[in-house]
Amino acid sequence: MTVNFGRAADDYAKYRDPLPDALFDQLAERGIEWKGKSVVDLGSGTGLFSR
Repeated sequence: MTVNFGRAADDYAKYRDPLPDALFDQLAERGIEWKGKSVVDLGSGTGLFSR
């Protein structure tokens, strides 16, 4: 049996609620910023934060 997580990830991304903009505003207020940085997003569904 071949497992293809890509198909599961596509469905996960399609049906998962988006993260609220307020979350990113609150992270920025705390000095947490990802622009221009390399990140690793392991075991976290669709990898939304690394996009």
